[in-house]
Amino acid sequence: MLLVDALLAELELFGVKQLFGIPGDFVLPLFEQLQQRDRFPLYYLSHEPSAVFAADAAARISNKPAVVLLTYGAGALNAVNAVAQAYVEHVPLVVIAGFPSEQEIQRGLQIHHQAKTVDSQRDIYREITACQVRLDKAERAGEDIRLALKTAAEQSYQC
Repeated sequence: MLLVDALLAELELFGVKQLFGIPGDFVLPLFEQLQQRDRFPLYYLSHEPSAVFAADAAARISNKPAVVLLTYGAGALNAVNAVAQAYVEHVPLVVIAGFPSEQEIQRGLQIHHQAKTVDSQRDIYREITACQVRLDKAERAGEDIRLALKTAAEQSYQC
């Protein structure tokens, strides 16, 4: 099963109604696959905090987890304040952020939009999110996505 298909199955299971995001280099393939499948409305915004605020509002209105898709580094890091606000207010928000491929990491070069280390983004998000998973194993993707959505729902004041 492809990552996008596991993602869509879990999103439907948890009652997600739409997706928000900004296309960027590390998430372009996922955006393309989501568009091809056309199972959820995908709202494009032009500023990362705005994308998070839109997903935050959707979660508050629907009382279900909401999802925002951002690119690695500059995209996800630009959203930190909005994500932190959702976290402290117990909003069931799930952030899907791009990440370099294993081949890119193995080359040993600084990755485009990389902060101090390749894992800096994850380290920062560890402080402002309840759950972090890396979708790098196809056989675990559905389980990992489910864990993120379940954690968002369980730790929310709303759900």
